[in-house]
Amino acid sequence: PCGHIDASNPQDYNKLVARARKFVIHTLSAKLGLPDFEKMIVAEKVHDAPSWEKEFNLKDGSILGLAHNFMQVLGFRPSTRHPKYDKLFFVGASTHPGTGVPIV
Repeated sequence: PCGHIDASNPQDYNKLVARARKFVIHTLSAKLGLPDFEKMIVAEKVHDAPSWEKEFNLKDGSILGLAHNFMQVLGFRPSTRHPKYDKLFFVGASTHPGTGVPIV
């Protein structure tokens, strides 16, 4: 996972992804003892903050939902049930249980 989109500190996600990919390929090649590991890759999918925002409607591409501070974890997250409408439930990273939801 990567950090959220911060308009005050723009990032070049293509460069970040390329750097991370190179590191992962190098690490796996070394640990597996397969120098041609990269040639064995048949398909890959990359997620970054813009894709999390676009594909999963996560504000600023944050996989952590609303915020990741004490008042936004565990039981402090908003309820999954609407207080007025009995059969209306909320789901996603910003509800309880929280941050693991978009990863599942």
